[in-house]
Amino acid sequence: MANDLNFHKKYQNQNKTALNDNYHFDLNLVLCRNDGNYMPKFSLFNSFSRILKKCDLPSLPIHSLRHTHAVLQLEAGADMKYIQERWGMEVFK
Repeated sequence: MANDLNFHKKYQNQNKTALNDNYHFDLNLVLCRNDGNYMPKFSLFNSFSRILKKCDLPSLPIHSLRHTHAVLQLEAGADMKYIQERWGMEVFK
């Protein structure tokens, strides 16, 4: 998986260099169109559905990944405040 992410990062950097001012640097997205702009929701949802099907897994809403991430972080000993900040949630004091 790390190799896949490194490959993706190199690919994105090539796009950033080629498109220069036309690349949406301000968004700083990992999963995006070639120009750095938002990927349409349906593209992400369809891709996720195809991956689940290919792996012979049951259909799940993509939002479930967010919950899975939180549970894995908690099980690994992460602090709830850290998880909330990571999610971009306001941390109540």
